[in-house]
Amino acid sequence: MSALTNEQIMLNLKQVIDPEVNLNIVDMGLVYGVRFRHENVEVQMTLTSQGCPMQGYLTGQVRSVLETLPGVKEIDIDVVWEPAWSPEKINPLALKVRDMSPTKVNTLDVRPILSAGGEPFGAIMKAISETMDDGALKLISSFKPAPLFSMLGSKGWQHWIERADKDNWVIWFIKTNEKVAAPEISVAEKEAAHLHKENPELRERLRISGDKWILDVRNMEPPEPMQLTLEVIAKLPPNVSLMQVNERTPQFLFPLLDERGFSYEVKEAGADVHIHIQKK
Repeated sequence: MSALTNEQIMLNLKQVIDPEVNLNIVDMGLVYGVRFRHENVEVQMTLTSQGCPMQGYLTGQVRSVLETLPGVKEIDIDVVWEPAWSPEKINPLALKVRDMSPTKVNTLDVRPILSAGGEPFGAIMKAISETMDDGALKLISSFKPAPLFSMLGSKGWQHWIERADKDNWVIWFIKTNEKVAAPEISVAEKEAAHLHKENPELRERLRISGDKWILDVRNMEPPEPMQLTLEVIAKLPPNVSLMQVNERTPQFLFPLLDERGFSYEVKEAGADVHIHIQKK
């Protein structure tokens, strides 16, 4: 079980719906920030007005959602009034989806394709071509298809993540007049995407930060951290380093890194241990 990220917390908070507007509080712009540290989730949020009668209901729903997340023992909710909320903070794509006619929604579930070991790219592009310009594609996937966001963004398809959990991502693609230049996907991102597909465990534990891979092996039973690390470094691209985030110093890993031609440096980071690994 990997440590919660701020993105995961925000995605889970999308379960909390403001009944007056029928939108979740994240896309309403009511959540100003979240932070997870030492088993404590801190949420800074606001309401549409200081006299909002929904304050008790919404903060109670936030607490209920966060209590279900792994590793969370304490929850601090800070309701603030500066900066003041305004309707301009609402995500326009969420509004567009909310008000869209069901007849204009094209739904594609690629989980069966992925479960069978297939590649869903062709099916997704076919569904995009069949989606009306004033409609939307509702994509259901077992992982976050990040490279798809930039590629379709360059063609004028903006995306909105409705909700997500470990095995269920619901993502909307809506045609707009705005095009986002597709950034070049690095070798590190491509290789990481392949690993995520090959090993579902890595979807939660391996992420990219520039030319660095970060592998979180906390809360895993030995020898799983070592096995997962060796699997990852076998696919580590040139000039890309790996930082393993661990709860302890993995002494049995070091001789295997030496055998495979990797150097390593151990640094303490509070209660955690960071092992910086790179090819010699």
